[in-house]
Order: sequence, then C-alpha cells, then structure tokens
Amino acid sequence: MRICRKPLVLLSLLLLGLARGEDSAEEAHARKVRELLDLGGELGHVMGGTFARGGASARRHLLLSPRPGEAYLDVLAPIYGRHLDGETLDAALAFFRSPAGRKYMAALHDAFKEWALAESKPDSEVSRKLDHAAAASQCRMYFDCVMTWKAMRNRLPARLEDLAEPMLPGTDIPFATIHPDPWGRAPVLRLEDGKPRVVCLGPDGAEGTEDDISYPKR
Repeated sequence: MRICRKPLVLLSLLLLGLARGEDSAEEAHARKVRELLDLGGELGHVMGGTFARGGASARRHLLLSPRPGEAYLDVLAPIYGRHLDGETLDAALAFFRSPAGRKYMAALHDAFKEWALAESKPDSEVSRKLDHAAAASQCRMYFDCVMTWKAMRNRLPARLEDLAEPMLPGTDIPFATIHPDPWGRAPVLRLEDGKPRVVCLGPDGAEGTEDDISYPKR
C-alpha cells in the first residue's frame, strides 16, 4: 500500500490544482509574457508601429478600438513567448515590478513626450539637428552615386541632375533620383580642381555660408 501512496498523492494534488483553476506551466508562462509586454511598454510600441504603417494595418487597429490591447496581446504573447525562457522572463518582470522599474518606465514616458513635442516643431533644436543629419546623409549618398557614374563612364557628370539618366543603355533605371533636401531645395554638384563635392545649401539657401552641408567636407 505504501508504494501506491506517492502517485496517489501527486494525482490528488494535480486534481486539486485543476479544481482551483491553477495555471499549467504553459499558461503561467503566457501570463507572464503578457504582463511583461504591458509593463515593459512593448505592447504600446507594437501598436503604435502598426498604426504608423497605415493602410490595412491602421484600419485594423481602428476597428479594434477602443480597447485593442487585449487582441494584440492574444497574438503577441505566443510569438514573444517562444523567444523568452523562464529565467529571462522572471528577471525582466522582477525589474519592471520593482520601484526602479516603475520609475524607469515613467522616465521613458516623460522623455518620449519631450521628444515628440520637440520633433514636431520645425524650429526646435531637435528638428534642426535631424535636418542637418538628413542633409549630410543625402550629400554622401549622391556623392557615392557620382563616383559610381565616374567608374562606369570614365567621366564625372556635369551636374547632379545627370544622375537621372539610365544607369545602363536600354534601361530606364536611373543612377539616382534627386530629392529635395530638408529645406526643399535640390542639392548641387560642385567640381573643384576636378574633384566632386555634393552640397546642400542649408536653411539659409545661400552657398558659401556656415549653413552649407557638403560631402566630402571642406
């Protein structure tokens, strides 16, 4: 009789747990994942990114309103759960449940509000820095296109607009499509001692001032 007691005890405990509605290991893991997605802000990040994509994704998001979170969690939790082991999940939850974790999330929220407000104002320092970075990236990209043109045709283009010509004869694929810079003006190509430089005129629109952005730099 004693040999049978342990299995019977284990079976009784299992049945008692089921009767009480206790989670299975898989259900407990899924519940923790859902909590982490909410506490850690990933749920909001995913929903915001989905809406920002527009099209069918944004329409679906609007149809799920006013409480889309539960629907997203139902779909997200199994995906994220496959990438989070129990040890990592418990450690992350311990942090986000702690006073430090709550303070961290509050700080992120306040920082994001400050960022969003500054980025939306064209005359803010944030916008000015981003515009400058975008123009610098644009100049470097077009400079690379100019050098590719030179390698393929053994000469430099006379102006940046020449890059709109087909890359290869018989095709309609251009070397590059020239877009306006952040201030609405097209970058220009300058040849100095036979060396090319791509220049954005900056916010003042005048060449030769401190507002100029170029690649290579002077």
